[in-house]
Amino acid sequence: MRLPLFVVLLIVPVALADEVEPKDKKVVARQLDVKGLPGVRGALTEPTKIASKEELEKVIDDKALREAILKQVDLKKEFLLLFRWSGSGQDKLTMNQDKGKVTFDYAPGKTRDLRMHAKLFALPNKTEYKLSK
Repeated sequence: MRLPLFVVLLIVPVALADEVEPKDKKVVARQLDVKGLPGVRGALTEPTKIASKEELEKVIDDKALREAILKQVDLKKEFLLLFRWSGSGQDKLTMNQDKGKVTFDYAPGKTRDLRMHAKLFALPNKTEYKLSK
């Protein structure tokens, strides 16, 4: 009598652990963790919107970097925003989202060291976004 009970106790956790991901996984706005994004001298006010592989190739020359980015996004369901600017090494760019709208907040750093910055975000298609001032 103990053997069937033992088998059931082993099979149930394994069956429950083998959960399949839902087909309609919800796409959410997020910052991508990508090392080596090229920064540029300039202002933060105009992010580059990237909606296809071809547009990504125009912005990012490094093939390995493009592949690392494409592993993290589905360009059929979302687009990329690339912010590049120069400023203090302590500059901060954060993202806040609320009801399909995304706001990017910029906080300038206090140090006088000029650094090139680049941050990449993935947003669901049809998401409204703005940079707060």
